[in-house]
Amino acid sequence: LQQVPIVHDLRNDRWLRDSTSIIELLEQENTDAEEGGRSILPTCPTQRFLSRLLEDFADEYLWIPGLYYRWQFRLDAGNLARRFGMHDFGREMPVPFPQQIFQLTVIERQYQEYVREQGIRDTKSKRYTEHVYRLMLKFLQDHFESTGQGFMLGNRPTLFDFGLYASMFRHFSLDPTPSKIMRLTAPSVYEWCARMWNASTLTTNEPAQIYAEPGSIPYTWKPILTMVGSDYLPFLLANAKALDAGASQFSSGPYLHVTVKPFHSWCAKRIVEHWDSLPPEYQLQVQEILADVDCKWPEFLKSRELFAKTAKLWKAGESVEPPFSPPREKIPEENMIKNTMLGTPHHKQTQKFPKFNKVGPFMKFIIFLQLASLVSVLRVLFWLKSRRFHGGLEPFPESTKAFAYILLGICVAAKVQSKLM
Repeated sequence: LQQVPIVHDLRNDRWLRDSTSIIELLEQENTDAEEGGRSILPTCPTQRFLSRLLEDFADEYLWIPGLYYRWQFRLDAGNLARRFGMHDFGREMPVPFPQQIFQLTVIERQYQEYVREQGIRDTKSKRYTEHVYRLMLKFLQDHFESTGQGFMLGNRPTLFDFGLYASMFRHFSLDPTPSKIMRLTAPSVYEWCARMWNASTLTTNEPAQIYAEPGSIPYTWKPILTMVGSDYLPFLLANAKALDAGASQFSSGPYLHVTVKPFHSWCAKRIVEHWDSLPPEYQLQVQEILADVDCKWPEFLKSRELFAKTAKLWKAGESVEPPFSPPREKIPEENMIKNTMLGTPHHKQTQKFPKFNKVGPFMKFIIFLQLASLVSVLRVLFWLKSRRFHGGLEPFPESTKAFAYILLGICVAAKVQSKLM
């Protein structure tokens, strides 16, 4: 599979690969939706649109601090790197891969792609990302404490809950550093994560109890909508402008040199389409709510043509053909090593090294050790240079340094032996 999850829409003969699109499809197929049964969309059009806007913000923008906490901090990064080494990639290696070297390589690769390429490149952007997470915890903690409700809009999960759940559960509540922050500063949010995990037990078919009047929203949503207007909508607009100009990066607020993504233009286009589907009287209600929180909504709508144009660059959302990877031969050993070190972003076909196949198994292993030692030495230098972990410079593990020196010795022996081949 090229991307999961995927769902085949039999009625329209299309394959869906975006979680929000899949939710929308299941909502349409829900036979109880018209009677309010297990629907996760509010019946009020105003609340439904704002839920969709907030779901997109929670699903796409909070993903940035989620991955920042996972790969920025030593404890969190090491936790996932060990898992990758023991249970995922490490089991497929053609030769024994030193765990410490493997873990450091994975951490560096993931840090580059999911932290730096997301625009987190200096102290200001790091502090801002941490501020976004702590601020969201405060908003959600205030919501659950002041309303007494178990979910964001009533007594059952709605679309906004599921948008928040993507980052709040899988990243923030499980990774060590953000989980500790959540437990200490927002215990009600931690409790909500458990309720969402157990939401399948809510089997009642009675309509959901919404505690906000039709045409209005809970007052606890307003500071979140303010963040949407000040941070997320300008982020989407900057991404679309960069795509239209043919640039590969853009900057928005404290985020610098963010890699452009056509998918985010598709998200913006989808938001505008939901807005256009609203009857005029409900558009007026939404405008009043967004104007009250200074969301700068009219400025966003002025770029509808730009979003529609740049969204066409993202072709992975829907397709008639099944989104399966074509059959391929067994991955060469040298490619597997390279993939582990450098990754395979967007499933690009990696290059082959013809000369590598001409040497025997022992020399392949020696060359592999040479590559591993190089990565280890570079990692030591990067560690000393970056000082990115909180608490100042932490000494590089002595065992890893010793292992790097041993591998360097092996490299010298490999060089000598290569002269004799």
